[in-house]
This record gives sequence, C-alpha cells and structure tokens, in this order.
Amino acid sequence: MAKKPLFMIGHSVGPFQDEQFNQLANYVFGHCDALILRESVSLDLMKRSNITTAKVEHGVDTAWLVDHHTEDFTASYAVQHWLDVAAQQKTVAITLPNWHRSTNVSAPLNKRMKKPLPGWSIAFSMKGIR
Repeated sequence: MAKKPLFMIGHSVGPFQDEQFNQLANYVFGHCDALILRESVSLDLMKRSNITTAKVEHGVDTAWLVDHHTEDFTASYAVQHWLDVAAQQKTVAITLPNWHRSTNVSAPLNKRMKKPLPGWSIAFSMKGIR
C-alpha cells in the first residue's frame, strides 16, 4: 500500500455482516503493519467472523489525547442541565456524528464534519465522560 507503513490506531471495527465487506476487511487488516484496537469487542467480532487478527494490538481510545478547553467554553442551558445530571448520578454519554461526512481522517472530527461539535459533546468530554 503505497510502500509506506500503515498503522490503524485507536479504532473500533465491525460488525462484519457482509461477505464482500469481510473480504475487504481481511485485505486491509492483513496488509496494515498494525491494527491497534481501542476495545476488545472489536477483536471478538473479528474472531467470530473469521477476520484476520494477526496484526491486532491492544491500544487506547485516542480521544483521551485531545486537549480540554474549559477556559473558553460557556455551556448553554441544556448543556448545563446535562452536566448537572452527570455530576449527580452515573451517566453514559455518547456522540453520534454523521460519519458519512468524514473525508479527511487526519483532520479533527469537527473539521471533517464541516460543522462545530455540539456543545453537549464538548461539555461531556471536558468532564471526562465518554
């Protein structure tokens, strides 16, 4: 692949439910130098679907490397409400971006989406909630 090392870092992969997709996944994962997964669910999905795991290594979610910018963030009423809820009880927060807009994987997510991330996403990430 372009005679350059290919490392896939901080990814989740799967599910593998289509034979053509599985063949492509096997090709890409077999030709990369390392597929560094951020969680074990992806590895289990790969094994169940007979996707090659020879290059898999355990890693971390690279989102934890993003700097926090609390000094220039003002929470809206709705965001502040959910921050208060999250501070008072166990909470799970998820971000549901429009991945189909992603064209440049090296750019920050908000740049790839061509719009700012929603305030609740920024607020929860500042609180360390993922």
